[in-house]
Amino acid sequence: MHSRKRVVRVALAAAVLVAGCSDDLGTDPSTPMFAMKAGVTAASVSLSESRITFRSSRDGNFEIYFMNADGSNQTRVTNHPAIDAISDWSPDGTQLVFLTNRDAGQWEIYTIDVDGTNPTRLTNNTAFETLPVWSPDGRIAFRSDRDGNAEVYVMGRDGSGQTNLTNHPGTDTDPNWSPDGTRLAFSSSRSGNRDIYVMNADGSNLKRLTKDPAFDGTPAWSPDGRFIAFHSTRDHALLEIYVMRANGTGVTRLTNNTLRDGTPTWSPDGSKIAFHRIVNGSQNVYVMNPDGSGQTQITFTFGIDGFASWGGLPSAESVAAVAAGVRTLLSADVLTAGQAGALLAKLDAATESINGGSDTAAVGQIGAFVNQVSALVNSGTLSPEQGDDLIAAAQAALATLA
Repeated sequence: MHSRKRVVRVALAAAVLVAGCSDDLGTDPSTPMFAMKAGVTAASVSLSESRITFRSSRDGNFEIYFMNADGSNQTRVTNHPAIDAISDWSPDGTQLVFLTNRDAGQWEIYTIDVDGTNPTRLTNNTAFETLPVWSPDGRIAFRSDRDGNAEVYVMGRDGSGQTNLTNHPGTDTDPNWSPDGTRLAFSSSRSGNRDIYVMNADGSNLKRLTKDPAFDGTPAWSPDGRFIAFHSTRDHALLEIYVMRANGTGVTRLTNNTLRDGTPTWSPDGSKIAFHRIVNGSQNVYVMNPDGSGQTQITFTFGIDGFASWGGLPSAESVAAVAAGVRTLLSADVLTAGQAGALLAKLDAATESINGGSDTAAVGQIGAFVNQVSALVNSGTLSPEQGDDLIAAAQAALATLA
């Protein structure tokens, strides 16, 4: 990766995010979508430093890959004879959550470090578990058929507390978190056909957003919370990409062709939407502007590339901010010199990796830092609050780029 200037943006008030997700958008409904600039949240990542993870069959079976926003540096993450697919970035950038059938063909949800190490199984039953997506605070929503039909579930990042949020005999699927983590958009057949709904993160306050007799699915919230992109068959039998305001108004078609376009996902800064397009039997990843212009192919395979998810990697200056927190605990005699030194060594290694162009290695090193902080909490050296503060700072370092 080429060297680049990095500027740290500190994650600020949740009130900004909550305001961005309000149904009262404060925007004239007659204003064209393309005139509404995609907002940038406090924890935004610039397009040039963001990464896209996607599934691909290019090596004979489905594996997880990631690439730069322009399609360069395509790198394989998983390497397993089973199917690995449909992944999403953790909020701290250190892990991916993904779907796999590596357990005797049983579909389960796993996490894995972005360098391909430490695969960890989160679900364990004979049902079909799929479509995992990480919340800003580390929870994971997913679809499960364990109750006899498709429902939206949520669990902790370690697989704990698996809870059915939808509890309906219809098909509930395609969960996607609002930027502040307080709500989930999803698609459901409970109205008789597939429509887009939103609900609170605990399953309450259900609202239907689309009421079209066609198929609407895969909702994707914009980073500023004002819009939801989705795919639909409302104009013809093949899927197209649409966008609407987060209250369901102002539905606008973004793609218009005789191909099949689906599974939209926003870049962290809101300036692009990635999606898949099927041409002559091959599926590839494309990107476009939020108004549908500038549609550009970024993967080129004769197989199947798709289910893209956008994320980011750490900056050297933000890692330095984490180190400052460690030094504060050392000065307060909470940590010994040896304990602080071990933590700082991992952060120093991460900084060297970033400056040397190996951001992926830095993610693994910061992940090791988080694991060591957790061990200090478990031993009683750090209080849970002190551990949470350090881990939150590490997450902010990985999530805030410029």
